[in-house]
Amino acid sequence: MKCAICRTGEMYPGTTTVTFERDGILVQLHHIPAHICDACGEAFFDADINQKVLDLANAALNAGLAGLAVEIRIDEQLQGSAWFTLLTSVII
Repeated sequence: MKCAICRTGEMYPGTTTVTFERDGILVQLHHIPAHICDACGEAFFDADINQKVLDLANAALNAGLAGLAVEIRIDEQLQGSAWFTLLTSVII
């Protein structure tokens, strides 16, 4: 499948990291299954993964962890469940 962004690259299965920020809260989602373009690096998600990513990011952002970074990892071995880890760095 050709990339919808650069229109030259081919899409291959892989994983990526996505970052969201709202009101001083930074949420990073790591190891998200995606289709990655071999030319421009753009990542595309299947509809079910996209919804999980948005749901997990909103849950972390709504938790009120102002000023902290939160890591959310979607682990394929856990059947799409996730775990949260507070990172030690503080966003200033």
